[in-house]
Amino acid sequence: MRGRLGEETSAGGVVWHKGRVLVLRNFRGEYIFPKGHLKAGETPDEAALREVMEESGLTATIVSQLPDTVYSYSRVYGGPQEKRVRWFNMESSSDQVVVDGTEIHWGTFMPPFEAAGRLTHALDQQLLEQSIAMMQK
Repeated sequence: MRGRLGEETSAGGVVWHKGRVLVLRNFRGEYIFPKGHLKAGETPDEAALREVMEESGLTATIVSQLPDTVYSYSRVYGGPQEKRVRWFNMESSSDQVVVDGTEIHWGTFMPPFEAAGRLTHALDQQLLEQSIAMMQK
């Protein structure tokens, strides 16, 4: 139905390495966690692991699932779009971040308190708080 919000699904990860969390800066200058669209036939966990690899060069493993985030944004053509992101806590055995320089311009692991101050979006800041609580258990 035209004009109705259709839900788009993405998946991503809050990636940890030795008590530090991965933060990326995208082409818009936003500080974010890695995430992206699911490909046809892909599960959310498969998509999240692939997106972490594509955006940071890191091979991660899933530790636990985090709560989904849901938000709306305006598409260039077609009006509002609702988006659900399926999130996972992840660990990486490496801290050697490699970005493509196009979609993602920069990335590094940082202490959680520093990440909280850098993250652009309030939903990502809340997600980090949830991730910290789960990873400390």
